Amino acid sequence: VVGRRDEVARSLVGATSHFQTADGVSVRVQPGAPERSTLVVRMRSRDPLSQMPPLGTKVVDAEGLRLIERWIAEMGSSPKLTKNETALNEQETGP
Repeated sequence: VVGRRDEVARSLVGATSHFQTADGVSVRVQPGAPERSTLVVRMRSRDPLSQMPPLGTKVVDAEGLRLIERWIAEMGSSPKLTKNETALNEQETGP
């Protein structure tokens, strides 16, 4: 499970997105810069063509958005694991 989660997280970091931020950035997750990450832009949006999740929501999940923003911000400028991710991995697999 841990390896798969890391693989999924890393597939988002630096990956090109079909969507863009207001300043034209097309990166799914920009380490250390939630405001330049299309994942965050889409989570904030309620535009049916770009919002995330794509269906069934009219209100932004504020807590979920804060968690994602913090996760991205804690990455710094490289896609290494944050302290929280490392601790979670150790809980699941042992030190």
